[in-house]
Amino acid sequence: MKKNAKQVAATMAACALVGAMAVGGTMAYLTDNEGVTNTFTVGEVQVDLTEPNKPDEDTPRVPNEEMAKDPTITNTGENDAVMFVSFDVPMDNLVITDHTGSKQPAANVELFDYRRESGTYDSVNDGWVLLSRTVAGDNSKVTYLYGYEDTVEPDEQIAPIFDYVRMANIVEGQIDGEKLSMPVRAYAIQSGFLQNADNTGENHNIQVGDGMSQETLTDIYQIFAAQNPEAVAADAPATNDANVSGALDLKGSPIE
Repeated sequence: MKKNAKQVAATMAACALVGAMAVGGTMAYLTDNEGVTNTFTVGEVQVDLTEPNKPDEDTPRVPNEEMAKDPTITNTGENDAVMFVSFDVPMDNLVITDHTGSKQPAANVELFDYRRESGTYDSVNDGWVLLSRTVAGDNSKVTYLYGYEDTVEPDEQIAPIFDYVRMANIVEGQIDGEKLSMPVRAYAIQSGFLQNADNTGENHNIQVGDGMSQETLTDIYQIFAAQNPEAVAADAPATNDANVSGALDLKGSPIE
């Protein structure tokens, strides 16, 4: 994708579930060189996460039921950005049945799996690269982290990470009446002028562009995480509904 001259921005943004978080505005970098003052405009990185086909949370679900769920990211900022999505799948120690209907021994199982429109389960749409799968210490959930392999231009909307989720084939009577959730979070970072340190401690530019590898995306995500530890913490709250776009700064205050 073509790079935008506004990549001079030095801001980052995170979106928890679908509340967008951004930093932006105008700042003056002053120089005193023969009486000339240079003023530069700093852009912003902002992301919206929506679910056009969000499932009805109040409808009782049954084991093995499939539901439409399509977390979709749009770059609503002024700069090209690299996008990431993480989501939590709840886990529990339960008895499930296999495809033949036979009961399996009780085990700690993921209560949902996911797929793209034309894919088998545990598949994602083109462009999304799995970076990590982390099981919580208490085995209550597993967190998946994906990065999008191409930079995303302003006003560009990319393919949802998946299109459907399916409840595990849980034997009746084990979790009846429980509320299950699968929170999704989106993160964005400027795509230009990103640097990380090599094993000598020297900073080097990261080669950002289309078709980025898992290694490159992981390096970029680590930069984001280092600057925004609260947003990526294991207990980061999902504060907004997935079909409502927000506009919050990094302190959680509305952008004027």
